[in-house]
Amino acid sequence: MNREREGLLLCLISAAGFGAMPIFARQAYAAGVELTPLLALRFLIAAAMLWALIAVRRRSLGSLRGIALGGLLGLCGFSVQAGLYFGAIQRIDVGLASLLLYTYPAFVTVGAFALRRESPTRRKIGALLLALGGVALVVGGGAESIDWLGAAMAVGSAAFYTVYILASDRVAATTSPLAFAASVASGAAVTFTAVALLRGGIHASGEGVMWVSLIASVSTVLPLVLFMAGLARVGPSTASIASTVEPPCTVLLAFIVLGETLGPLQLAGGALVLCAVVILQRRSSSRSASGESPVTRSSERQASSSPPAASHAQVSATVSRSGRGVSPARAARCADIP
Repeated sequence: MNREREGLLLCLISAAGFGAMPIFARQAYAAGVELTPLLALRFLIAAAMLWALIAVRRRSLGSLRGIALGGLLGLCGFSVQAGLYFGAIQRIDVGLASLLLYTYPAFVTVGAFALRRESPTRRKIGALLLALGGVALVVGGGAESIDWLGAAMAVGSAAFYTVYILASDRVAATTSPLAFAASVASGAAVTFTAVALLRGGIHASGEGVMWVSLIASVSTVLPLVLFMAGLARVGPSTASIASTVEPPCTVLLAFIVLGETLGPLQLAGGALVLCAVVILQRRSSSRSASGESPVTRSSERQASSSPPAASHAQVSATVSRSGRGVSPARAARCADIP
């Protein structure tokens, strides 16, 4: 297997790991773990793993100011996003929640227009209209049975994700991506731990802790590391587009594990949303190489930690995930760093 195929495979496995997160969350809920304790444990475990990884690799943390701001964003920004997304998972099909969350690249583009960090083009506007039509089909295709509060929470999660990306875009560029992800996870851990303690403590069975541990490891830290390794081999454009297999993975796993299905119109709408994401990400990836605004790059939900072989340009193009090196978004997933 050559280097490029290896990199593509790593990115696809990473996306599958992130895509499995809602499935693990449903299993944790079934084991009796409530929303707040689940997120408290998830972020505590993820933060501990990320800081341990940083210590083992002995990498520079970068700007301490950036780390502090990352913690603040996790404390009162990304924590809201994660709470809304995991709340949506409790109320609507996980495939539907994943597709609605994945509208955030379109929201980021609109935000960049509003802040005058980017200029509208026919291609971008066309992609936005495509995404809007896709969302209408995703929601309208199941209008008779959909939980509208759950759907609103999923869309709200995408909106808060957008705010998080736009706010962290410039800060993350001056900080070690992995350290930024760890600081965001730490801030979110503080928020959910405090809320959980105020509401009676963190309670979970052994089975519940197992599922939460899988969320933190298999669907957070491991996908982040794999994505960074893949990014170093194939570059930001291929890596970001490969990440769009995440929602289809969630839909497939939801069908296999949970028996959930989406209607034909919802699946068609999901396809339109993903097409819009690919259009926006291909454009942002190509321009990132020529120095366009990092906000465009932020829409590339990638990881936020640069591997040794990744160039500064590649890292900048992705620092804009998570967590989907990794964008603050993808990094946030780490924290979902959804």
